[in-house]
Amino acid sequence: MARDRVVEGPLVDAIACAPLIGSGIELVKPENAEARARLEILIWEAGASALEVPGLAKWLWGSDETFEIMIRGPARGALRGRVLAARCLE
Repeated sequence: MARDRVVEGPLVDAIACAPLIGSGIELVKPENAEARARLEILIWEAGASALEVPGLAKWLWGSDETFEIMIRGPARGALRGRVLAARCLE
């Protein structure tokens, strides 16, 4: 249910449902590929518009594996990944 809300919901609702999918290990599972792709777009948009989502920050920083998947890993890659990591931190 959370995956569907991330994929199809409006920005605030969809991004708030991301932690309900699970930690970083859950995000990399094939069944969550579409949700992860949409989450990247949502984070990009939220960062660009300075939208604050405190629950998302708690989720990102609350688990080493989630931090690795969403911030540390992309920050070491191509420009797109580095920008996405920066938007997460915004």
